[in-house]
Amino acid sequence: MAKGIVKHLKRVMKMNGKKLLSVAILSSIAGSAFAFDSSRISGEIIFATGYMSSNSNLSTESDSFLKDNTKKGSHNDDFIVMPLGSIAYDLGEQRNQRVYLGTSRDDLAVGDLAFEIGYQYDMKNGTKIDVAYLPTVLSGEAWENPYLEGNRSKTDVDGHAFRLKLNSIAGTGFSLDMAYA
Repeated sequence: MAKGIVKHLKRVMKMNGKKLLSVAILSSIAGSAFAFDSSRISGEIIFATGYMSSNSNLSTESDSFLKDNTKKGSHNDDFIVMPLGSIAYDLGEQRNQRVYLGTSRDDLAVGDLAFEIGYQYDMKNGTKIDVAYLPTVLSGEAWENPYLEGNRSKTDVDGHAFRLKLNSIAGTGFSLDMAYA
């Protein structure tokens, strides 16, 4: 059995030797082109806890039938635990470019929970250009018309955004943060 396999491999090598050699060379080139350098990777992770309390007419935790639209929405309390953080990989010889994904410290500081997938480029004049896509992470439901008296219907709450940030424009302390949702 083993002799038969060896003979078959020898025949294949004779017929496809050049093709096999080409594949081997291409594989070694591709392998070295995408070599992983662990010093280029950086990131952080934290486990966050939080308490949320709301009185909202948008909350679908309340009854779908609304008798009086002048009353407060239902009261909801939630306790959450979740991992937050980011990971980045530096590109280029000068490491002035990076791709990243995760949550931004800037957003967390103001209470926004946004997941980002982005690219950052550091210009020679000190400006940092940051382009990111922010997909919906925590989608949910809300009342389509929260103040409609009678039976209300639910609607999905989700979306995505694109963000452009210019940090330390021309080496100054000025920054510009724009988003399109």
